[in-house]
Order: sequence, then C-alpha cells, then structure tokens
Amino acid sequence: MRLHLYIAALALLLGGCAQKITKEPKTLENLSHFAVQTLPLAPKEASRAYNRFLSKRYMPWQIDKINASMEEIRWGERFILKNKIFSFNRKPLKRGELNRVIVNSNYGSINILRKRAITIYPSNLRLFPSSKPLFLDPSMPGEGYPFDYNQNSAIKAMTPLFVSHLSLDGGWAFVQTPFALGWLPIRDIAYLDKSETLKIMGLENVVIVSDNTPIYDAKQNFLFYAKIGSIFPAVGEQKGFYEILIPKKAEDRALFQKSLIPASKAKRMPLDMSKENIFAVAEELLGEPYGWGGVAGGRDCSAMTRDFFAPFGIWLPRNSAKQAKEGEVVELSGLSDKE
Repeated sequence: MRLHLYIAALALLLGGCAQKITKEPKTLENLSHFAVQTLPLAPKEASRAYNRFLSKRYMPWQIDKINASMEEIRWGERFILKNKIFSFNRKPLKRGELNRVIVNSNYGSINILRKRAITIYPSNLRLFPSSKPLFLDPSMPGEGYPFDYNQNSAIKAMTPLFVSHLSLDGGWAFVQTPFALGWLPIRDIAYLDKSETLKIMGLENVVIVSDNTPIYDAKQNFLFYAKIGSIFPAVGEQKGFYEILIPKKAEDRALFQKSLIPASKAKRMPLDMSKENIFAVAEELLGEPYGWGGVAGGRDCSAMTRDFFAPFGIWLPRNSAKQAKEGEVVELSGLSDKE
C-alpha cells in the first residue's frame, strides 16, 4: 500500500487537481525527481486487484436496472433550475430552453429498455441528452469554457453499458457505465446480447499504454484514436502484434471484427507494477493539457489518475472525492525521513 501511496502522489503531482486553475500552473518536464525504488505488487495482491477491476468494469452487463435512486439520477435538473445557466454564446438560457432539455430526458421511461450495449467510438457522457454546453456565468473566474456542466465524462471505446431508456427524440441513450450515469449519443453505442457479453468477459484483455494510438478495422480503415487505459479483448498474437476485437455497428447491433495493434502500443493486462512500467505509463501522460471531464480530448485530474492505474489492473472511481476514499491511509506522523 505504501507503493500505492507513492504512485498516487506521483499521479496527482503530474496532473494537478480539484481546483479550477485560472493562472498558468507549474509543470514537470521529467520524472527524475521521483525516481525511487519500487517493488511490484505481490502476485496474490495483483490478482485480487485485477479481479476487482474486471468486476467493476463488467458491472453494467450484470445488472437488470439502473442501480441509483431517482434523486441521484435527476440531480442535474435541480442544478440547472436553481442556477443561472449560460450557453456557448455567453448569454443566459431561457427557462423554456432548459425545460425542453429536461422533458427530452424522458425519465418516466426509466429502465424500460434494460439492454446491454457497448461504445463503438470514444464518446462523451452528458448530464442531459444534448451536445450543447451548459455554463455558469462566464464572466466569473473559473467559469465558462472549458467548464461545461453538461459534460460528465469522456468514455472510451469498448466500454460496457447498461441502457435504461432513450430520450424522447430517440437520439440519446441513458446509460450506466462502469463508473458513472449519463447520456450517450445513440450513434456511438451498439446493443449486444448476454451470450456476446459472456464471450467478451471470458477473454483476456490488452490495454493501450501509448496515448492516442490509432485503431483500425479489419481492412485497416482508420476508426479512432485510443487513449491510455482503453481496453480491448485479445484473441491472439502475431509477430509483434496483438490480435484484438474492435466494435463496429450493423443497424443497432454490435459487430466485432479482428484487428491488429502493435505490441509496442499495448500490453496484456494486468501490467506488472515495476519501476520501469510505472515510469513508462507516467511519461506518456506527462504534459497533457487539462480537459474538464475530457473536454476537447484532454483529461482532468481524476481521469488521468484512473488511466494511470488502469494498465496495472487497479480500479479507481471516476471523481477525485471518491478516489480519496480508496485503499488504506498510511499514517506518516512519527516516521523518520527515510521511512
């Protein structure tokens, strides 16, 4: 656990966190100051951590309804109705516009679909079924772009989903992801049945360890860029390449194709938590611009921490407040400088 504490400190120092920064932050150019001796996780601890990781990842395929209260599901309504909300043009949104967004959420149909699904592209999980941003007063420090309150989180391709229901206009799906609730564009998801989920859950996984790795289909047509922490089922190896399954869409169904990814860009999970691997993953994240909720393809502090730990098969919640409650607290008072 002391190793975990060190890694967490490293991740937070790399990324910065919590407060909205209104001036240029100090950044690190290399990790040499943090070059300390580390030990890999013991095999039993690593196995236990990875089993927990998989349980959390595949949770949406193992539930039959949204596992949250209506108060939790609809908290966004209370937020936008009690605050003055601004649009991308820096002008306040009228109450009628906000009401239309709420009505389109169609929460009277909660849990009516109960379908398993998967993301076929990297996407954005939204608080409401709309791609339009919602800001608090842009004239205030730390508000306005990029702090879009309609942005819940960036979502990687191949993320398991439970679909509760669709928006009134049919363009959005209300989903439970492994780490958050929200709305995804219907074009970015595809349905699959229980047998398909069981097959995927039974396969080994490879994880992207080189940021913004291009992913291609079976005919080498470009699909999307995959960030560190993106996970794909592995079905084989060929001379320096992993053979993986990538998701495509036929009508509303998921269609899986085999594709190749260089072994230099991905590794089998879980990656050994050696000093070399820790630094290799950390250096890939170094210098990335901050992106609130994944805005503009960036990372915020908690997403960076999740993505740092994911290759090692260690699960963390989505936001920093919940991450702070993970693991064990190591009491530092009374220890020597060396300790």
